[in-house]
Amino acid sequence: MQRAHLKALEEGLSSIEIAFNLIEFSYRIQTLGIDGVRALFYDTIEVKEVLIEGKDMDEEDVRRFFLNHLNCAICSFWIAIDEAFNKILGKKNPKKDSAIDDFRAVIYMFRCAFTHEISEPKWYVIDKSYLRRPYRLLVPLECRCGGIEEFYFDFTAINGQNVKTEAFKHFRGLATFSKMAYNLLREETH
Repeated sequence: MQRAHLKALEEGLSSIEIAFNLIEFSYRIQTLGIDGVRALFYDTIEVKEVLIEGKDMDEEDVRRFFLNHLNCAICSFWIAIDEAFNKILGKKNPKKDSAIDDFRAVIYMFRCAFTHEISEPKWYVIDKSYLRRPYRLLVPLECRCGGIEEFYFDFTAINGQNVKTEAFKHFRGLATFSKMAYNLLREETH
């Protein structure tokens, strides 16, 4: 494998891992509970000569804090996967029928939904070639997390709707997508 291609693969995999770690971190913050998150903001601190004031947070503030950070982390996750595939495999082809092209099409739809409206992601499919058929992504045994065997997306049916976390099966689904990306990228470069 060429050195530049190997470097692109390593950078892509590293970006996916970092983005997934951000998601994990967001979920771990949630486990602190309302009082734990409030405590993070209670004190006034100084960071590189910038004073960051403490603030009172009610339950709604804490909920919004968690959801905003989780959505940002999920957005960076979809971007990292999409960019990794673009660097290594080049342009997407949604008209092609293969496991990797179907995977890339679904990742791209998530990327677009979260990138265009991070606080309230919405399925909005401009390129109609992504609407030509439903996508069924079968999950290889080694990538399964929490019994997830497949993902199914019919973008025609959900176009215009908000993206709900059920669409990617919550945290376990994101772990599964991450494992699938690793596997597919490694297979394509060997």
